[in-house]
Amino acid sequence: MPATLTSQDQLTLLEQVNDQLDKYDQRKDVNRAFAVGIRVTTAALGAAVAVLLGWKVNDASLEWMKNLALVCGALISIMNSIDTFFSFSSRWTHYKGICTQLHFLKKEIKKSSPLDLTAASNYESRLDELIAEARRGEMDFHSKRK
Repeated sequence: MPATLTSQDQLTLLEQVNDQLDKYDQRKDVNRAFAVGIRVTTAALGAAVAVLLGWKVNDASLEWMKNLALVCGALISIMNSIDTFFSFSSRWTHYKGICTQLHFLKKEIKKSSPLDLTAASNYESRLDELIAEARRGEMDFHSKRK
């Protein structure tokens, strides 16, 4: 019979997975919020530009509305530049993939009770690979900004 991990060792392995899951789940949520926020804001500003330029008003208000439309257009450019620079959508997708794989690993560990030492070693290696993959992705995001 192969040697098995104690239930405490298995819990420690699950805690490691949960710690990484919490970390990357939070990053996923933050990047999703920024990505969605920027998209919604630019859509609203684009609609405001169309309304401001198309609205029929008296001559006194016309100049003010054109200037406001110009400011909205400039804000759209700034928001799109921020999104391009920080890659919120790409980061959100990247972290979502890492979280999905971590959830899958967690389920496998829970399902495989009791864990033999070989399986535990394989799970630890997969966890290390996922962390390395997440860090490589983060390095890619940082290197694109330089």
